[in-house]
Amino acid sequence: MSLCSFKRRRLLQAIIVSFSIPLQGCLEWVTGTEEQNDAVLIINNLTEHSIMIEYIVRGEENSILHDDQTTIKAGKGYLSPTFPDETRAVEYTINKEESGNVVIPRNPQGADNSGPTKLTISYTTTDGMRYEK
Repeated sequence: MSLCSFKRRRLLQAIIVSFSIPLQGCLEWVTGTEEQNDAVLIINNLTEHSIMIEYIVRGEENSILHDDQTTIKAGKGYLSPTFPDETRAVEYTINKEESGNVVIPRNPQGADNSGPTKLTISYTTTDGMRYEK
């Protein structure tokens, strides 16, 4: 290898290193590799009738992480959009009549990091709404 090509290679390495150091944070943003802690809410309707549910997902210090309303057919379920994984409770109202609150334990799935945390609650006419472990 000639001295000239060696110097060119060293110069190219220096340029690459000097550009890559400040761009590492941007690269995470562009490639989406930054760690995301998201959750989804799965609501099961275990009754023989469709239900209309309004719900609010609450986090630390009673902050609102997500709120929505939907109709769930008898024996079916609903999957919410993702929201930050800081859930501590879900407030709900069924058919504009019955309302309540379901407490969600910390780290409900343990250390599983494959995708969003799945928080499952189910509604029955006898037990009302309950968290499924």
